[in-house]
Amino acid sequence: MGEEFINSETLLTFGGLVNAVLITVQFTKSLIPNKFKKSVVRPYAFLVALALSFVFAGDFSSVQAVSLTVINAMIVTISAMLTYELVNDPKADK
Repeated sequence: MGEEFINSETLLTFGGLVNAVLITVQFTKSLIPNKFKKSVVRPYAFLVALALSFVFAGDFSSVQAVSLTVINAMIVTISAMLTYELVNDPKADK
């Protein structure tokens, strides 16, 4: 394991990207005004995942590559949200 907690190589992995999205959203979601419902957090998490995916693993060489990056961001978002729910309230009925 390296000396750094997180680096660009970590963010190129699925787990690293999921953790980065989870941490970023949890740290910054209090900035979302209270007038918005909790449902705004999910699109916000997707925007964070999309931004991180394009910055660290994005491929702009073709429409297909961009589409795959968007789909990967969706998968990362769902994984981050499910991880949060599992850790936050593992016995909740869903």
